[in-house]
Amino acid sequence: MTIYYDFRKKLDLRSTDQETVLTPHVVSSGTVPARKLYEQLEQATTFRQGEIEGMLDGLIEQMIFELKNDRVVELGKLGYFSLKITSRPVTDKQTIHAQSIAFKNVNFHPSAWFKEQFKGLSFAQAPEGYRSSVSSRLDHRKKLLEHYLHTHPFISRTAYTSLTGLLKNKALAELHAWVKEGFLDIYGRGSHKVFIKGKAFPENSL
Repeated sequence: MTIYYDFRKKLDLRSTDQETVLTPHVVSSGTVPARKLYEQLEQATTFRQGEIEGMLDGLIEQMIFELKNDRVVELGKLGYFSLKITSRPVTDKQTIHAQSIAFKNVNFHPSAWFKEQFKGLSFAQAPEGYRSSVSSRLDHRKKLLEHYLHTHPFISRTAYTSLTGLLKNKALAELHAWVKEGFLDIYGRGSHKVFIKGKAFPENSL
């Protein structure tokens, strides 16, 4: 299994001249939606998709509860989850109050076992044009979109990019093509524009 990579420019913090360096990053071949994992697990186990989804939803709710009660959550072999908070920088802790502390993110710390599973991977630099053609066939992307909109009220351009691996402009052009076909419709304007089911969207396709 080969992982494709490319390079991004990054400010070199060791340099005093604002120089940039190139650092490698994985070129994603797309996003696997949760429903696809449910289907695969159903085939590999005795559980049905609805049971798997229900258990996962229950687990997520319980994790949220524990995190809100300032606990670190261990999720089996996967790793540990904890809350990350932030505030304005201070030199004296007495000058800042609880009202200035805010939630920032959720930390994930993979377990040693989980990280071990990725040792020995082979890497290759992504060929020219790989990123622009990383998506699967059009009909497969359409099926991914159907799955997504059966569980979400709308999809944004950003979400469609993550779902399919398409670049920004190609993702937006494809969404607008679906609108012309009646498969999608547009809701909102400008930066708030999202895409919803159109008149030609197959409600009973799953």
